[in-house]
Amino acid sequence: MITIAALMIPLIIAISIVYWSVLNGISPTPTTQKQKEEIFGLIPSNPSGNVYEIGSGFGTLVIALAKRLPNCRIIGIENSPFPFVVSRMLIRLSGVSNVELRWKNFVSVNLSDASLIVSYLHPGGIRKLKPKLETEVRENTPVICNTFSIPGWDPETVVRVNDLYHSPIYLYRIHSLIKVRDNF
Repeated sequence: MITIAALMIPLIIAISIVYWSVLNGISPTPTTQKQKEEIFGLIPSNPSGNVYEIGSGFGTLVIALAKRLPNCRIIGIENSPFPFVVSRMLIRLSGVSNVELRWKNFVSVNLSDASLIVSYLHPGGIRKLKPKLETEVRENTPVICNTFSIPGWDPETVVRVNDLYHSPIYLYRIHSLIKVRDNF
C-alpha cells in the first residue's frame, strides 16, 4: 500500500501541474534571484498598502516581497492547486506574517486597493490583466511585469536581467493617458 501511495502521489502532482499548465497556457515558472533583484530595484521607496503578485506560483517572490516590504500586505494570487499548496507551506516555513494567498483566477480579484502590482504572466495572461489595470487600478500605481510587456503601453522603465535570456523587467505607472488612449 505504501508503494502504491509513493507512486500515485507524484503521478497526481504531475497530472495536476500538466492540467493547470494547459488550462493557464503556461507552466509555473519561479522568479529567479536575479529577476527578484531587478524587480526590487524598480519598487518605489517606502511603499505601503497592498502589494499584489499576480500569478504567484510556488511563492518564492511573495516571500521575498514580504521580507523586503514588511510594512505592506503582500497578496499572492494563484489558481493552480499544487503551486498554491507549496507556496502556503513555504510561507509558513519562512515565518513571514504579512502575506495573504488567494487560490483564485486573478480575473475575479478586485485590484482597486493595490499600491503596487507585480506580475509574471505569459502574454495571454497579460492581455487579460490589461483591462483590469485600466478600469480598477488607481492613478500612479506602479505595475512591474516580469519578462512580458503590456501590449500598447509604453513602459516608464525597462531593465534587462543579467541572465541567459537578458529577461526584461518592465515598470509601468497607471495614468489617465493609458486609460484614455486604450479605450478608443
